[in-house]
Amino acid sequence: MKTRTFYTLLISLLFMSTTYSCGPTRQVSQSTEERRAVHNKTEASAGDTVCDAHHDAESQGELSFRLLKHLYQGENFVCSPMSLNYALAMAAEGASGQTREEMIRLIGDLSSGEVLPTPTDNARVKLQLANALLVNQDFSLQNSYQKTVEDRFHATVESMDFSHPDPVANHINAWSQEHTHGMIEKMLDPKDIAPAAVAYLLNALYFQGEWAGSAHKPMFLSDNTQTEDFHLSDGTIRPVDMMYNVQYHRYAEMPGYKVLALPYAGNQFFFYVFLPDENNVDGLLEELQTTSWSSILEQFKTDAQVYVRLPKFEVENRFDVSETLVKMGVEKAFQPDMAEFDRMFVPKDDYSFCISKVIQGAKIAVTEKGTEAGAVTIVEMMATSAFRPEEPKRVYFYADRPFLFFLGDLHGNVLFQGAFVGEK
Repeated sequence: MKTRTFYTLLISLLFMSTTYSCGPTRQVSQSTEERRAVHNKTEASAGDTVCDAHHDAESQGELSFRLLKHLYQGENFVCSPMSLNYALAMAAEGASGQTREEMIRLIGDLSSGEVLPTPTDNARVKLQLANALLVNQDFSLQNSYQKTVEDRFHATVESMDFSHPDPVANHINAWSQEHTHGMIEKMLDPKDIAPAAVAYLLNALYFQGEWAGSAHKPMFLSDNTQTEDFHLSDGTIRPVDMMYNVQYHRYAEMPGYKVLALPYAGNQFFFYVFLPDENNVDGLLEELQTTSWSSILEQFKTDAQVYVRLPKFEVENRFDVSETLVKMGVEKAFQPDMAEFDRMFVPKDDYSFCISKVIQGAKIAVTEKGTEAGAVTIVEMMATSAFRPEEPKRVYFYADRPFLFFLGDLHGNVLFQGAFVGEK
């Protein structure tokens, strides 16, 4: 069988619903066995659990496309737009004026509502969110701000002595590991704790989902997985473990690319694969900058058996997203003496406060059983220290060339995204 170039894989996890509020470890588990063919069930099962989410979800989907374009560097990567949104939303609650306006313009108005669907008693799909604030003991939060992050974001608030960076870094790393079930083991070294740091705003996001199907009829059989050629962008061929499936799935044929939706148990979350017709993920990313999620979702069909080949893979990385946020319009928040975070901290001497850096660690593993992914986002708040950003360093669906993939519902809220180029 003729193989085609498999260039790059961009990863995203999508989520169901729109506005944002979460708990110390907020969990949603959901699953129902597939009782009907996917073409008779999918639309209703996802839509029934989402509360008037379409407008904000659409904005989040478009934000994810923009973020993909900024972060993709031609290498494997994974990130979580939703984890980033939560961390920035907590920061925005402490901001005012133009600082707040720029942040809200990027992430949307997260002032009310519930992001998670109603939990169901099933462990085949698990989603957990956690928020926390770690504050330098020499500074105090405004009472109104602390009440907001505790009541609406369900964040835990703790104070520590930042003059001793080792226990601070260890605390953040232990929190990250706990709330991602070991997916993210280390976020900070003691040397990463800045002398002028006054607070760390933390979000952790964890997803674990089994593919739709049953033990007797799984979506992907391990015995069917075979080693096949994976064609890199430079023409190099690398072996990958390719999973197989033939089934009625939702798919869309768009100008220049195809989209496949692989359901997880319960048909509320999906793994969306965006596969360009040619070996050109950069071109696909450019196309998505002027594409809405709704326009893609409107094109989905279930009128054919889809012959699927999908690599089994794992991607993990850690990166600073600060410069990307500045490029995307969040500028004033990073400017010492100009950022307006007067709603976050109790005034002290002549200190002013700004965001000094935003970092994220993320990991995703896709296997025959399903998908596991975790991410942690850290917003470091600093007092009076100038921020100097670094330079930005029968349909046949054979995923054997560059493609984008997304896991989620039908509306476009993004948890994770990244890239896979086939190299370990």
